[in-house]
Amino acid sequence: MENTLVKSDIMIIDDNSDLFKSFQEGLGHNCNLQFVRSRNNIIKHLAVISRPDIIFLNVSIKNADVFKILLTLSNSEEYGDIPVLLISSGDCIIDRTKGFSSGAIGYIIKPFIYNEIAEIIESIIRFKQRCIESHNIRIESELIRSIKNLDKANDTLIDTDLPENIYMKYNVTLREREIIELLLAGLLNKEISVRLHISKRTVEFHIYNIYNKFNVKNRLELLNLFKK
Repeated sequence: MENTLVKSDIMIIDDNSDLFKSFQEGLGHNCNLQFVRSRNNIIKHLAVISRPDIIFLNVSIKNADVFKILLTLSNSEEYGDIPVLLISSGDCIIDRTKGFSSGAIGYIIKPFIYNEIAEIIESIIRFKQRCIESHNIRIESELIRSIKNLDKANDTLIDTDLPENIYMKYNVTLREREIIELLLAGLLNKEISVRLHISKRTVEFHIYNIYNKFNVKNRLELLNLFKK
């Protein structure tokens, strides 16, 4: 069955073309796929090709420091916003943990179910579009801080310690709960990433999932929901 993905540019970084060919067969013609043989000067390569929407990086590339490549991408001012998902032939806790701490937003294990891959791509593309259409995050954060300061002046406190059954009702994970409490405290995405020792991109991905679960569009709506 052919997938009905929103047309997107996908980059595959690997040391051979097998993974690229597998993606071609699994995703059909719904993605513009680019194959990049493993290289440490990935930033220079990105400068001369079409900018991808998403990057899939094989953990098992031979003769290459995969996590150095991942860190280079994550720390790049120009390309640090491109979501990177790791591909692995097995569930290695060390690789998974190191990958997330280096900036990956996902860890996918072979063999693939390409309908799930398509859903992941679709979700990321929707998230990026939503970021483009949303209000500036910094302005929202400053607005929230102003509201919180006003509430404090009026001795009105915001209770961020909601009952456990509320979190259970919305299926909120422990990581999402940590991020919700920091959002309500007025922290910026970058400040949250430093506090929780995760990448800014991972924070943004969690925030997207939180918004979906609570059916809100921005931080202000989330704040208002928790004040009720």
